Amino acid sequence: MGTSVAVKAFVFGVTIAATIGPIALLIINVSAVDGLARGIRASLGAAVADLAFATTAFAGGYAITSVLEAYRVELRVIASGILVILGLWMAAQAWRLRSPGGSSNKRWLRAPFLQTFALTIVNPLGVIAFMSLAVQVPVVSSLAVMALLCGCVFAGSLLVQLGLAVGGSLLARLTQRGGWLRA
Repeated sequence: MGTSVAVKAFVFGVTIAATIGPIALLIINVSAVDGLARGIRASLGAAVADLAFATTAFAGGYAITSVLEAYRVELRVIASGILVILGLWMAAQAWRLRSPGGSSNKRWLRAPFLQTFALTIVNPLGVIAFMSLAVQVPVVSSLAVMALLCGCVFAGSLLVQLGLAVGGSLLARLTQRGGWLRA
């Protein structure tokens, strides 16, 4: 496995996390309303869920290596189509999303890590996206390679999730100053 595969895994983690959907808006909102510390915990929840998805996808790919290898070209075409359709669908959804209201329900935010993890892990689109990733990379040859790829996906996801948390926190600070908001 070359470094390009690890870079692809990292970029995939960045890409999957950079999609502005309900989880991204939740992280931004938690940071803006309840502070950066809670936003960071929410970010970690989403990134750990992405790590769980990656582990499942790569472990499944590792377990059925011979089947994947026999149909590699067909699976790559199907997975590429799914990723393109998923990307177009997410882009269309992003245009229609409205910003959620403030998070006045503090009980919901007692454990931002767990809530964000739970909301991310039940997202069926995440499963589809990560299974599509698993057939895009060369066959995982060992558990060490699988762990490296999962770590790269986690690092990419965490980078973006933390950026969302910091952005939400900065947004809250800017909106508290009327001059900045007007500018």
